[in-house]
Amino acid sequence: MWVRSDYGKIHISQEIKPFTNEVVPHGQDELTVDFYIETSDFRDVNGVKLPFRFELLVTIPILRQKTSGTITGIISAYRHNEPISPAMFQ
Repeated sequence: MWVRSDYGKIHISQEIKPFTNEVVPHGQDELTVDFYIETSDFRDVNGVKLPFRFELLVTIPILRQKTSGTITGIISAYRHNEPISPAMFQ
């Protein structure tokens, strides 16, 4: 079962501001976040265990009020072997 995919680390640098003579702490200038997608709530679908919940780490620029967070999605149903109209590919 697919439980987690790690895509590495994201380095988020703070925007460079105009030069001043002020003393500014730089401990938060760059943030490192692990980028991943995680799945859970596995259920049997036609003999195959499939996830019905996923969590995806998201960062700036998707988020505006903080530097990182997660999007959680719930899958309500899987449909296998559905016919696809060729017109969708034109």
